[in-house]
Amino acid sequence: MHAGCYPYRRKALYSVITLPMLGILALVAVLLWNLHWLLFAGYLAAMGATIFLQSLCCAHQRCPYMKGFCPGVGGFVVPASKLALLWRNLELSQRAFNTAASVGGTLLCVIVLGPVYFIFRESVLLGVGYLVAVLVYAAVFLSRVCPVCAVRDTCPGGIASTKMGFERQPEP
Repeated sequence: MHAGCYPYRRKALYSVITLPMLGILALVAVLLWNLHWLLFAGYLAAMGATIFLQSLCCAHQRCPYMKGFCPGVGGFVVPASKLALLWRNLELSQRAFNTAASVGGTLLCVIVLGPVYFIFRESVLLGVGYLVAVLVYAAVFLSRVCPVCAVRDTCPGGIASTKMGFERQPEP
């Protein structure tokens, strides 16, 4: 358990920014399905692998959000916190944890950036809208969600948030 841990309290903000992002990701999945079932299958496989790798990281870190609300990036990784309960006593080496976190982070980028070509192929305006939505989501998430997260010191998003200058914010 992390020192000074507390339940995540910015659930409303998290929901306001994450639900539209989940909708966008669902629309991307529909687009990929309409283009070719293999694109859709690859997209879902990347999501599934990301969830699995994130769950390993949650278990290894003894994430305090495993039993409650989880402010996972993109919303689709939230099931990782529940999946982590299956191997909550798992001990990973630091190297294995770093590998899982790195591969999971890379897959997250693939999920977000991989479909860009196909979205732009459908419509330049749609492609620009998608990129703007992703950038706004990332900016709000890193500046408002990460600074009050209990695992920000070990999570790749929390570390990135800190490096960008978003300091830990006290929880009310």
